[in-house]
Amino acid sequence: MKRPAFCVAICTAGRAGLGRAVESVFAQEADPKSFEVLVVDNSAQGEKGSQIKKLLTSWPAVRIVAEPTVGLSFARNRALLESLAKVVVFIDDDAKMEAGYLKRLGRVFCGSPLPAAAGGPVMVGWDNPPPPWWEPGLNFYANYLNLGEGTKKIAYPQVLYGTNLAVDRHLALELGGFDTNLGRIGEGLLDGEDALLQLCMTRQSKRPIIYDSDLVVTHYFAAERLNRDYLLKKAFWHGCSRRRVEAGNPFAGSVLNPIFCLARSYMRMAFRRNSFHEKLMRQSAWGYIAQALGLKNLMRRMG
Repeated sequence: MKRPAFCVAICTAGRAGLGRAVESVFAQEADPKSFEVLVVDNSAQGEKGSQIKKLLTSWPAVRIVAEPTVGLSFARNRALLESLAKVVVFIDDDAKMEAGYLKRLGRVFCGSPLPAAAGGPVMVGWDNPPPPWWEPGLNFYANYLNLGEGTKKIAYPQVLYGTNLAVDRHLALELGGFDTNLGRIGEGLLDGEDALLQLCMTRQSKRPIIYDSDLVVTHYFAAERLNRDYLLKKAFWHGCSRRRVEAGNPFAGSVLNPIFCLARSYMRMAFRRNSFHEKLMRQSAWGYIAQALGLKNLMRRMG
């Protein structure tokens, strides 16, 4: 049997948006034999596992595998192990792959040098209109990513997001896959497993990470997350995660950077420039500092 060129892997704990994500893949103008769709059930089975199977009855070609250990990195690593393809494309279960994605990805992975990973913009979609206090700068906290037009090599601190990330499967497995000490686990808000894998790929293989503006995924931000408390908590743990990613690398960021960020922000406060976006930047800086200095009481307080 000929193996597909791509595996689109969707890790889920049973979100209702899963159907939209799967449908967006089968809507691609690509030879159905050139890709497979793999759904990793990370719901610890039970009732949610049954719901996932019901959601996918309209797409019998979808292959479902279970990863009983709860955690996004565990689920993504299961996808790497189970895939039949050379390239695994990760999108979230609350995302949508836009038209032309797989056709364009085929061209990117035929390029020279061969990419270690590739991806592109992440647009923000809304099932419900955002609240009046939402401002454009907050889209970053809804996983918005736009690194410009065209195709280019990127390097840290520029990274692709895990909701729009295609990786060389064999290389990812050689490097141990996604770090299971990072990434979402249940209600936890750690991230950074995608950034760390890209860092390891470029350092170990010397192959590029490619950003292509035609590889578009839309990420739908859940209505229940449209509140300030959730965003403040997410910003804090993003700062913690970034420190964890950087601490293990020779060019690790200095704790002086978030301290400088805090100082500038508090100065802006003195001039009554204190938007909610400003508060989120400070929260992220405090998360970085808390992780760097081992401030466990503060980290426990943030959940």
